[in-house]
Amino acid sequence: MSTSSSDTPEEKVRFVADTESSETMTWLLNFDKIINHAMGGTLPERPDLSGIKDILDLACGPGGWALEVARQHPEIQVTGADISRSMIQFAKAQVVSRGYDNVSFTVADVKQPLPFEDDSFDLVNERTLFGVMAPNEWPGLLAECRRILRPHGIVRLTELEMPVTTSPALNKLWRTSAEGFHNTHRTFSVDGEHIGITPMLKSLLRQAGFKNVQHRGHVLDISNGTPEFEGYLRNFIYVFDLVKPFHLKSTGISEQEHDQLYQQMQAEMQAENFCGLWTYVTVWGEKVGE
Repeated sequence: MSTSSSDTPEEKVRFVADTESSETMTWLLNFDKIINHAMGGTLPERPDLSGIKDILDLACGPGGWALEVARQHPEIQVTGADISRSMIQFAKAQVVSRGYDNVSFTVADVKQPLPFEDDSFDLVNERTLFGVMAPNEWPGLLAECRRILRPHGIVRLTELEMPVTTSPALNKLWRTSAEGFHNTHRTFSVDGEHIGITPMLKSLLRQAGFKNVQHRGHVLDISNGTPEFEGYLRNFIYVFDLVKPFHLKSTGISEQEHDQLYQQMQAEMQAENFCGLWTYVTVWGEKVGE
């Protein structure tokens, strides 16, 4: 999960995570575990990893996904890259404490040329960059992914859409986020009613020259009473507190209305009859023809 920052026309607003907070690092690691489990693993669409020797995880945060891949596949060399030096330092400390010798981490900005040689990786992974990348920034990133992939290498993108739930307040807060992304030109949504990235992923890969483009959907049950519910609840409590400055700056919502929705969301989610589904989509394509 990315810890990069985005911006409004007036000022930069870090609305994904406070990269200097150890609490954020712990939260992201825990949430990585929840999402990995809900999706059926780190690479559920690819049970056979034969031929894959080097994997890069872009915008890796504190390294949750990369560390898990390294644990599961000691024969594969895994590299994590993130813009946050604090996150990378934390991830490196995890490597030492766990004694892994097949994973490393480096500082890199996904909006800049990546600090890797041509034909360096067999698979490049990213997850949830929707709040960081503007539509016109995706082609540059995917061109870099293509450059650093070996022939027949795979690029893998996982992005989300707003959940559908029985909490009016949670639904409203998500719509406010979508409106903010739309108002600041950071979304593929044509009307600001949705996040809008998931239907565009296959097209983006094809436009970047990738072939054999495929997709797999993940429907996460975030309802009260499910095994991972407390994790989802903590996630939304954290995220919608964090994005509050972005909401106030980029939409017409008032601070009072935002605070009321935030409290209402927590009460509604903790009700016994709260139900919700959250959709993620993974798309992957192959580098061929070179």
